[in-house]
Amino acid sequence: MAALAPDHPVFCVRPAVLAKAARQFLEGFSGRVLYAVKCNPAETVLEALHGAGINQFDTASLQEIAAVRGALGGARAYFHHPVKSRRAVRSAYHEYGVRDFTVDHLAELKKVVEDCGGGIAIQVRFATPPGFAHFDLSAKFGAKPEPAAALLRAVAKAGAAPGLSFHVGSQCLKPEAFGVALALAGEIIDAA
Repeated sequence: MAALAPDHPVFCVRPAVLAKAARQFLEGFSGRVLYAVKCNPAETVLEALHGAGINQFDTASLQEIAAVRGALGGARAYFHHPVKSRRAVRSAYHEYGVRDFTVDHLAELKKVVEDCGGGIAIQVRFATPPGFAHFDLSAKFGAKPEPAAALLRAVAKAGAAPGLSFHVGSQCLKPEAFGVALALAGEIIDAA
């Protein structure tokens, strides 16, 4: 590649390696597996992962939802950005068939419930304690425990299937962050 002296960045993908890693992960993890499209939304990457058996995708924008729904027949997109425009909510639901959304405050829940029909699941994103990751995202997104419990009750009252989600932060190198977050999830569920 150096001999070609490209003027622009060169994107090299090894789909077989991606597919092998995806299959290994799926074999070793019994839970639901979603690929976060924002990590690498290239169609080649999405197709390799989908071909390996990943059929559910964490999306944060209409562009990501369109990429999943357009390139990957039968794949399921989850709209996990906790703050969305009404147009994005309506388009995700009515045009792309998205039925899974994430919220972290009451106004967002109201928007999703009003702009979607029935049959939706809404995950309440809660804030995790700081100090585990290089970039703490809980200062930006996520409800504190007490409001998260109230939101869970409101989701159920609205007729949507309730759930919880969290993000331990970007570049988290401390596995104990997940244990702390799961313990906090249990407390929120008990409070709800």
